[in-house]
Amino acid sequence: MKSQNGIADIMRAELYRSFLGKEKAKHRRFLLFYCHNYEPKLTDREMRDIYSHFPFLGSCNAGIYVINDPEDAGEKIRMEESRRDSIDERIEMLKQHEAYLIRRQRERGMSQGNLFGGNDDQI
Repeated sequence: MKSQNGIADIMRAELYRSFLGKEKAKHRRFLLFYCHNYEPKLTDREMRDIYSHFPFLGSCNAGIYVINDPEDAGEKIRMEESRRDSIDERIEMLKQHEAYLIRRQRERGMSQGNLFGGNDDQI
């Protein structure tokens, strides 16, 4: 018996029911076993892909849990902000690499034109 919005809603409800707070953290296999009542073919990877979009989840050595402590929420916010900064840095590095590749491609094109006795400006 699936909910109207599917397995994500079922997962969310079970997380709030059984995983609320760090003290009730559980290994994700317990969530997967529960979800198999509704989606028997759901894989662990598919389940993690779904719950990775839930911003209210935390994790610790015991497993995953729904954050219900402001301190844990603040820690999660800082972690997400750090991830955003890291992504911005990676994007900047990739842009620099793209510019390098474009320059190198142009230089190769010009040197090949010179090999054949032509000048690209005269074309």
